[in-house]
Amino acid sequence: MAIELIITDLDGTVIDEKNQVPDEVGKIFLQAKAKGVPTIIATGRTLAEMLEAQEAIGADEYSISMNGAFIYDHYRQQTLNHQYIEFPQVKKIIRLLESFEDVFFHAYGNNQPICSEKALKSIHLSGSGPAIIEMHHATQKVVPDLLSFIESTGIEINKFYISSQNTDHLNLIKSYAAGIEGVRSLQSMPNGIEVIPTTVDKSNAVMLICNHLGIDISKTLVIGDSENDVGMLKIGGISVVMGNAPTHIKTYADWIAPSNAEWGAAVAVQRFVLAD
Repeated sequence: MAIELIITDLDGTVIDEKNQVPDEVGKIFLQAKAKGVPTIIATGRTLAEMLEAQEAIGADEYSISMNGAFIYDHYRQQTLNHQYIEFPQVKKIIRLLESFEDVFFHAYGNNQPICSEKALKSIHLSGSGPAIIEMHHATQKVVPDLLSFIESTGIEINKFYISSQNTDHLNLIKSYAAGIEGVRSLQSMPNGIEVIPTTVDKSNAVMLICNHLGIDISKTLVIGDSENDVGMLKIGGISVVMGNAPTHIKTYADWIAPSNAEWGAAVAVQRFVLAD
């Protein structure tokens, strides 16, 4: 069955360690677009953090950001779905995260990461590479006190991203978050976890997009590498997992691609879209 739509993650998938889409990868996705097979990005990032990647691979029609909490039609400039964490839960999560001195975290609201001045001081302990840290500095809003800012502005928070080199503390946070009603946590990076509404999943977003476009899910190519990709990998017509993915994620693959350093996403598109 011919592929009609490509859904791809960004980090660890099409993006390299320099936080860029290699030219060779971008060219293959653009060839697929020229053939009539568009790409939609499904990422944990906000719109502001994915713009360069969208342009590089020609994924300019629709986007799934913040793991599916925000789905956007770029042509019509229309929001198709928007989900957020209720304020009582936001308050609990912030108080939990602020109890750790070696954890960097930010909240995502209005498609922008927001962090406190105190949290920003821990960014060097996040375990993120220089390119990601540079992106955080460039895209996020820094406020004196995160909880006060959210409470005073009434901004709706879609998710939290938490990162640290201290994996024991990340595991503790995951354990504590499991006891907060209405949210769940998942691993999105080796040193990073996300706390999102229980109703949010990339799979739900992919199904919404497919129904909106009238595309059968069996005619999709889905590419990912992390725990937050599992839902969409389960439902994809052809599900490709990157070679750099954890072993347990590879169990959801119809085919395992080379790593992102080896342009594995482009290899998958070449194999399943351009070769037929």
